[in-house]
Formats: sequence, C-alpha cells, structure tokens
Amino acid sequence: MGRNSTFHFRRFDVENRIAGMKVGTDSVLLGAWTRVIPSDRFILDAGTGSGLLALMIAQRANPTASITAVEIDPDATAEAARNFISSPWPGMLTAVNADWNQCVADIPPASVQLIISNPPYFTEALRAPDPRRATARHQLTLSFESLIISAADLLAPDGRLSMVSPAAAEPDITYLAEFHRLAISRLTRVIPVEGKPAALLLWELIPRGSATTPAVISTLTLRDSSSLPTPAYVDLTADYYTHLK
Repeated sequence: MGRNSTFHFRRFDVENRIAGMKVGTDSVLLGAWTRVIPSDRFILDAGTGSGLLALMIAQRANPTASITAVEIDPDATAEAARNFISSPWPGMLTAVNADWNQCVADIPPASVQLIISNPPYFTEALRAPDPRRATARHQLTLSFESLIISAADLLAPDGRLSMVSPAAAEPDITYLAEFHRLAISRLTRVIPVEGKPAALLLWELIPRGSATTPAVISTLTLRDSSSLPTPAYVDLTADYYTHLK
C-alpha cells in the first residue's frame, strides 16, 4: 500500500498523517482475518496507531461492544480519536494515550473477549531515524512477550489474542504461548506471492483450558505468479478494500 495520508475503506476513512506505523497490508489482513463474535463485549487494540484495527473490528462487532484502543504516542492517539469520531461507530470506540503495560494493570483479570494487535516486531539494531516511527516499528514499548503475558491474565475463557508477526518469530511465539498457558487456536501462514516462502503469520491464541479442538493451521497466498490478487485474498478483504473487487 502507498504512503497516502488518508485511506478510504468501504465504510470508513483512516487519516494517517501522524502515527509512526502507516496503514499497511499486514494490519488489514489481521483485521479482516480476526474472528469477531456477537458475545464480544470488551475488546482491546494494543498499539492502535491511527486506529485502523479498532475500526475494522467495530465494523463487524456487536453494537453494544466497547473497543478501547491503547496508544503510547499522544499525537497518534489524537489522530486515532479523530478517526473514531468521524467513523460510523464513535460510541463504540475510545482512544487511550497510555503505555500498554501500565494500562492493563487496571483491567480486571479474565474480563476481555478480544485483544488485537499488530505489535512492533522489528528488533534489529538498526532503527528508524524518526523516533515516532522507531517506537512504532521496534519492540521498544510493546513486545510479543508482554502482549502474551497480558493476554494470559486478561482473557476471559472465551477470549482470543489476535496478532500478526514475521514468519521467523514462529518458534519464539509458540514457546511463549506454551509457557504462559495459551494455546494456538488458529495460525495462518501468509505467502506474499505464489512460490515464495511465508512472510507473515496470523495468530489466534486462547486460554489453554479453552482449547477443546486441534489448532487450525492454514496458508494464505496474496498474489499469484502473475502478481494478481488471489481469490482467497480478495474474499478475505472484500468487506474493507475498495480496490480489489
């Protein structure tokens, strides 16, 4: 996706002038892939940036659901708040300027039905020169481990943690989930172009005691050998993208 300042989706727009992590395919895939069920009442978006994931979930959530979007950058939080107000669901969405780890300390255990996050996963020594973009892209404030630890405490029995990671993180996240008593419910390996290896992973983790069936493991190829969008990619994102269908 390009570096536009405003992105037009089917039912909402996302102003993306300030947030360090720009609207991208990984977030759109995660938002479209995440399960949203009618009984979801309390939903958290960890590291919301411009608010895209929270908006995508609001589009499919029960109108009585409460979606709290947590963001450490005050300017990005303000941008998310503007996007929420201008959306069709302002009453469902709240932008909170806070450090994730401090924010969740005030939330009762086992009270959250869904946590969604596109966490910063660039851990290389070379960081983006812009501090705002560096915070968004690197595990400076929100790591996979802190997210999993929070989910283990906050998720209700029917709760889910939905997040995206690089494919290379699969062994680490599998270990962290097991160590913190979470089970893999769904795992989708995302292949950018037919014939290439998976680049991203879409994860759904649930409390271990709620895992009554084996994990559903799948692959999703975004583009065929001619670089055309695959039917599976189009179908997954059809409710959001305006340009694929």
